[in-house]
Amino acid sequence: MTQVFSFPIALLLAVLMHTDWHFARAGHHLGLGWRYHWVLAIPVFAAVAAWMATKWPEVAWRRFAATVLVAIVLAGGVEPLGEVIHYHTHWRDAFGERARWVALAQYITFGLLTGVITLLFRRRPAPPPAR
Repeated sequence: MTQVFSFPIALLLAVLMHTDWHFARAGHHLGLGWRYHWVLAIPVFAAVAAWMATKWPEVAWRRFAATVLVAIVLAGGVEPLGEVIHYHTHWRDAFGERARWVALAQYITFGLLTGVITLLFRRRPAPPPAR
């Protein structure tokens, strides 16, 4: 049975999504307040989509979508839950901060657009008709 998603890539994407949150947020000792933080998603998702299209051309779309979904769950759910458990942060601070969700949504939106465009351009050409 083949794996539906790539966990190492999902983990890498989740770490980069969380890192992007640090680039996006302002007013925190680990925040940079970059307005165009989402630009960082473009090379990341293009590289992931291109690699998947090369490695698994038959299932690249499905594997890309599943991997990104797992990364979103890790970055948007598991990581904030880890803050609550490890740092004893209040639930509302970890999950209720609007800026966190906006930054994640922007990063994912531009990343998915880039991934889809990359996969469209990396499509295999149709085989020539048999003679």
